[in-house]
Amino acid sequence: VALYGYQKWGLRDATIDAVTHAVVAGEAFAWAYFDTTIGPFIEDEEGKVGVGDVRVKIYGGNECYWAPGLRFHESPWHCVEQAVDPESIKAMPGFKGGELSPDAQTRALASRKNDKGKLVMVTHYLERPCPKYEKGRWITIANQRRILEDRDYPGNGEKPVLRQLTYAPNPDSDRSLGLVPYLLDPQRTKNDAENKAVEAKNHVLFPKIFVAPGLLKKGQWTDEIGALYEVPHPNENVKLVELGGIPPELFTMADRAVDDLLRIAGQQDIPPGVESGRAIQALIEKNLARSGMFVANLAEWHANVMS
Repeated sequence: VALYGYQKWGLRDATIDAVTHAVVAGEAFAWAYFDTTIGPFIEDEEGKVGVGDVRVKIYGGNECYWAPGLRFHESPWHCVEQAVDPESIKAMPGFKGGELSPDAQTRALASRKNDKGKLVMVTHYLERPCPKYEKGRWITIANQRRILEDRDYPGNGEKPVLRQLTYAPNPDSDRSLGLVPYLLDPQRTKNDAENKAVEAKNHVLFPKIFVAPGLLKKGQWTDEIGALYEVPHPNENVKLVELGGIPPELFTMADRAVDDLLRIAGQQDIPPGVESGRAIQALIEKNLARSGMFVANLAEWHANVMS
């Protein structure tokens, strides 16, 4: 079943989206559901309905939240908040009717410029089963009102219906840590060193000429190739300024920044000159220790999504 659904249900694309969210922002959330809008369509008592198939929707950390101070899996409720176009909302099964006012103009979730001013913020409140609500609650809200009929929690509540993928836990917060923020400083160092090397190259290749003040009169020195300038007594009044080459320290700095990037990401290459099998194995184990936690999280996420 898993092999069949991997391509059929778009799990590969969902995994790519989830991993990207987790690596960049620390966490991603998958919601597996049965989509009845997928054809072929058949008639029932309410009209035409699709035969349907399984789908997995991926949400980023800025679209999901839960009870403050609790870990994701400990929270009795979770919320999914997303900007949706009004026509898609009206097509939802159980829509109560009424007009919808776009209210996602100033929200980051309306990312595309063309979408701003047209989208409606929809919140799904998912409360897991509890003594008061034995079957839990699924409430959908937009424009500060319930737009769909209330439903039971989609699942038994033993685990959240949203399946969380984290890159690394944060002991000081209920939100997880991502990889990319820790790569920014070495990436900036690498960019700066390479930019300075290019700048030095331009200084070396474009000759610097010193001309005694006032000799050009109203003329202006430019970078035009092949331009001619009349200077009296050039041997005495014109001097070529000697410039050094590109500082090799810039390349050393860029290489060290690359090493830092690979080390932080757990992708460090075998250093030149290291031929001992024990040393190579130690480096491989160190890389696996850095990336192994996320690989284990991803494996568990796949199992949870499939369940």
